[in-house]
Amino acid sequence: HRARSFLPRCIDRHLAVYQHLADGIARMSRLCCHPPLAFPFHQHQATDLVLPVHIQHLLASAFVDYPDDSAGADVAQFSRIASCLPWLTFRLSLPQVQQQALAVQFGHSRFVYNLYLAVRRDYYAATGNSSSYNRCANDLTQLKKEPEHSWLKEADSQVLQQSLKDLDAAYGRLFKGLGGYPKFKSRHQKQSIRYPQRFKLNGHTIYLPKVGWVKIVLHRDIRGKMKSCTVSKTKTGKYFVSILCQWEDEQPDSLAESVGIDLGISHFAILSNGEKIDNPGHLKRSERRLKIRQRRLSRKQKGSHKRRKARHCVAVTHERIANQRRDFQHKVSRELTGRFGYIALESLNVSGMLQNHKLAQAISDVGWSQF
Repeated sequence: HRARSFLPRCIDRHLAVYQHLADGIARMSRLCCHPPLAFPFHQHQATDLVLPVHIQHLLASAFVDYPDDSAGADVAQFSRIASCLPWLTFRLSLPQVQQQALAVQFGHSRFVYNLYLAVRRDYYAATGNSSSYNRCANDLTQLKKEPEHSWLKEADSQVLQQSLKDLDAAYGRLFKGLGGYPKFKSRHQKQSIRYPQRFKLNGHTIYLPKVGWVKIVLHRDIRGKMKSCTVSKTKTGKYFVSILCQWEDEQPDSLAESVGIDLGISHFAILSNGEKIDNPGHLKRSERRLKIRQRRLSRKQKGSHKRRKARHCVAVTHERIANQRRDFQHKVSRELTGRFGYIALESLNVSGMLQNHKLAQAISDVGWSQF
């Protein structure tokens, strides 16, 4: 995205400048071991550019050949069609019977995730090697044939497979240094399952395998091709479905104005042009209500019905604060992207800054990482 918005504004009309810029990108990426790629900037002259393979997907749709009447032009034309893969989230309205059917999917998926997390942990402790997704998937097929685990057939088979893929992705992030060791899932946390296929939409209902036709609140139109859907349940008992759609959309005109953003606590953001965006402080405004409900929760007896009700009230308060923060940041980001063509943000070690217990609550409330 940055390459597409940066190159049209900064490259010169001469072909030598294009090649010099491409060579600079290859040197900075430090991935020159990939085979070279050729991009014809001109229909009468093609130049081999040493670019990494993963940059091909960024620039392959950007450079196009010239028509016959533009043979004298030296500047590359850029395609304005980009492929979009957004998640569209909608609220679900389920009766009690379908809620129980979804609870079966959530529970079985969570059981498979926790079971094979323990299996992979024990396998590594015994052999020193990590187990793979294929080995776990083959073992799951045999596990479902055993009489004591035949109840796993109540869940959709692809839901259980996606649970294993999530576990494998968690280990992949661990090995790349992008996350910590995978943790066991709890039924008291947010629940989610994913359907890679066999779901379909008909009017204001969506079909989920092993659940049936479910009412969906369509607050916007669904465009393009539906790739997968994820059904989730929040701590407050609300159900949502996120549909991954793919379509080709025309990119907006690139704006020449640029801006730098400095994130802060007293002000949410300070722009390089002197403009300041106030920090709404959503947690601080609801802190008194949250303290009262948390104190009520601490007085309730564990395992009682009143404790479950009190915990639900605390979850509702936290969800309201999170929704307010997310809504504010969406509005700010939408406004900034509509005004500026290039936005520069500072790199912050938020996890390290949270170690300062005097500022941890204020930093968490402002939501730098989410923005």
